[in-house]
Amino acid sequence: MVQLTIKTDEKDFLKFEEKLLKKIIESRGNNQYVLSHLSQTLTKLKKFKDALRIDQKLIKLHPDNPVFRYNMACDYALLGKFEYSLQELNKAIRFGFRDFNYIFVDKDLEQLVNKHKQEIQAIIDKFKEVKQD
Repeated sequence: MVQLTIKTDEKDFLKFEEKLLKKIIESRGNNQYVLSHLSQTLTKLKKFKDALRIDQKLIKLHPDNPVFRYNMACDYALLGKFEYSLQELNKAIRFGFRDFNYIFVDKDLEQLVNKHKQEIQAIIDKFKEVKQD
């Protein structure tokens, strides 16, 4: 019974955090740190389409940022849009994302990995080949 209360409190806090972050953006503009935090909050609230829209704003501000590209790959995977997810994962790696092991254990990419593990590995292997040349 205590765990249910904690989870409810956490969800209430996340909803409060979402409202607060949106107010900050409304009053101060598109700050990358606030947008990034909002995206993470929306993902925790399972508002994946909203998180994707925020990550798209981040990509417009910083198109070569590997973390923002990786987060967008996660958004697409959570929405079941695996082809888009693979494209963004490929871009994230090209722009500098290097934690290849994390890709295979990240809960946000779990469905993508289950369905496209060989394609993900091929993207990683292709990058490693290019880097060696």
